[in-house]
Amino acid sequence: MPSITTICYFLSLLFYGMGYSKNLLIKNYTTYISASDYTFLVSLTTGYFVLAIFFAVSGSFYLFVNLRRDLL
Repeated sequence: MPSITTICYFLSLLFYGMGYSKNLLIKNYTTYISASDYTFLVSLTTGYFVLAIFFAVSGSFYLFVNLRRDLL
């Protein structure tokens, strides 16, 4: 597996973990936070999940292109 693909997959797991931890924070403290803090945490969580998807797709694309180039 190429090193760029490994880095992209690692970053994807990292951002997924960060998004999941923020999601647990939202579930545990919904009664103690204000609406503006809630909106900020939801936006931050969504951003982490979007980054996780982006790095997973880009890592898979790079792996596909690298394997396709080796076959041809």
